[in-house]
Amino acid sequence: MSVTKIPQDIANLLALFMGVLQLGFNRGRKNKKLLCLLLSLAGYAFQAAAQPANIKHVASLNLCSDQLVLSLLRSQDIAALSKLSQNCSESVMCVRARAFATIRPEGEEILKYHPTHIIEGLWGHHSVQKIAQLQNIPFYQLPPVQKLDDITKQIKDLALWLDVPSQGETVIHEFTSSLHEIRSHLKPPLLKAAFYGDNDDLLLEDLLKEAGFISLSGQKKHYRVFSAETLLINPPDLLVSTKLNEGASLKEQKSLPPILLNHFNGPHLLIIPMKYSLCGTPQTLHIMKLLIQAHNALLEGE
Repeated sequence: MSVTKIPQDIANLLALFMGVLQLGFNRGRKNKKLLCLLLSLAGYAFQAAAQPANIKHVASLNLCSDQLVLSLLRSQDIAALSKLSQNCSESVMCVRARAFATIRPEGEEILKYHPTHIIEGLWGHHSVQKIAQLQNIPFYQLPPVQKLDDITKQIKDLALWLDVPSQGETVIHEFTSSLHEIRSHLKPPLLKAAFYGDNDDLLLEDLLKEAGFISLSGQKKHYRVFSAETLLINPPDLLVSTKLNEGASLKEQKSLPPILLNHFNGPHLLIIPMKYSLCGTPQTLHIMKLLIQAHNALLEGE
């Protein structure tokens, strides 16, 4: 069994640790937090020295990377997921995520799980990247997906980085097969649709186009938020909004003002659970399926 050697920077850190540890004890309780962090660093170094080279312990600190990690890796290769991973209002894989520990984006907390890889979002915590660099842990920043076609590229890139290319190919094949099947149900012609709310999501705009709609939001060059008055004066064929809690009623959600609920109803209104729109992952196809069903229902009602 091959065993990794302690990197030189970790060896240097251990030497520094002994000196700072003594300093911390001399200065008393005010250095307690520093001592805890140093102990975590030392523990990680010894863990790395004894760990087989082919073992993964991936820590995901981002809701979207949580879902990709769960799709690409074996359970034993996942060290911990983000706190949001178990929130069923925001995570589409919350039930499965409950089998894993959750982690905060803090140095001591991260090192407690001895990760071999760390994944964070593009706008994550800068301290996480610093910890990864200090400990020589591979670090990956997951960019947001802006188009449906970007999902396969993101899966492939992350699978290659995690050294699981075959599993990446499997996930991509399942995704593209499902996408082809969903697209096969789309009927012409194009209809008009608009999102209600603060919408600056290019992925949602692309999904509308893929589902047979002309997005009124996408036609606005700058400010793409519609007022209720604008939607009533120039109504789209379909009004799309989101709700946080999948089980709640529209009135409980208060996602739309009553005047719009009275005007847009039946096949002219589609409410999407927000958790499906937060990330560009294979589960995003659920939105496209709902949009195509809504598109076809409008045609059948004419």
